Amino acid sequence: MGLEMNAPDEYWLPSLNAVRVPDGVDDGEVIDYLLEAYDLEIASGLGDLEGDIWRIGCMGFSANPKNVSLLVTALGDALARQGVDVDVGAAVEATARELDQ
Repeated sequence: MGLEMNAPDEYWLPSLNAVRVPDGVDDGEVIDYLLEAYDLEIASGLGDLEGDIWRIGCMGFSANPKNVSLLVTALGDALARQGVDVDVGAAVEATARELDQ
């Protein structure tokens, strides 16, 4: 979808994804929408990163391809509602390719 991770690759944690909030997007609106519309919970950044990143966990029971695809689809929907040009289909395909590896 063109989103950026906050941490460089060498510091990335597979179980916690810190994703940069695109310019012009209200991170709180996205968080609220995902919870209300999809029953998905992600969190804002902490401290200096509040409003700049989303913290998206993927661990335990929820760490499965179906839930990751749901998150990608739901996040794409939430961003599109705020006017961000996203290609959700391409993101879901890329997710499927990565999960099949």
